[in-house]
Formats: sequence, C-alpha cells, structure tokens
Amino acid sequence: DGTFAQPGKVFVLPAGMSAVNQMRTLRFTPGSLATLFNELTPTDSLVVLLSGADAAPVPAAMKLLGAGGLAMAQEPDSCFDPAAAQDMARLGAPTFLAPGLSQQIAERWPGWAPAGLPEETR
Repeated sequence: DGTFAQPGKVFVLPAGMSAVNQMRTLRFTPGSLATLFNELTPTDSLVVLLSGADAAPVPAAMKLLGAGGLAMAQEPDSCFDPAAAQDMARLGAPTFLAPGLSQQIAERWPGWAPAGLPEETR
C-alpha cells in the first residue's frame, strides 16, 4: 500500500502483502511473504509463523534464520492448523508456545516494548 516500515514497530501483514527494500527502508506493496522475508535485513528482523500460516514462505524464513535473523513458529501441538509450524520444526527452527515466543522477542531486543504499555509491564 506504499506505507514504509518503521524501526521498533511491529507490523502484522494481511495475505497478499509484501515489501520491497527501497533505499534501505521497507515499503509495503502487494506480493508474497517469501518475497518480503527475502527483503529483510537478517540481524534486524524477526519472522513468527503462527497457527494457520501458509507453509509456502517457510524456506525463505529458514534462509533468514540461517543468515542470523530470528525465525520461529508457534508450537505445532498448540496450532489449529500446524502445517507451517511443523515444516519450521522439521527444518530446525525453534518453536514455542505464546509466552515463549514473546520471551524470545524480549531477549533479542531487550528494553523494547510496544508504545503505550505501562512501564511496570515492560
């Protein structure tokens, strides 16, 4: 849609949305998640595949993980549709229940918390 990604912000993208790297900034545009994953800077990026996620971008998520990015999935046993999570686990990606996913994010980027979150919960 032309919106640019911003550091420190989380974006949840709908199906059919991707991004292109435009002068070291991601600009959202229609496309595939695999294309988006390939545009990410690994050391600054996180990909989480949750229950019901399409398995098609799993190879791109694993490529990001192999390049030093953080790619993980919801624990397959807790998924209503575990296809992508099972593929990620089979290929060696870490999987976690929801609290574990958030803990991994907090450990990767200490001190980061969503805007508006009370200080005592950060």
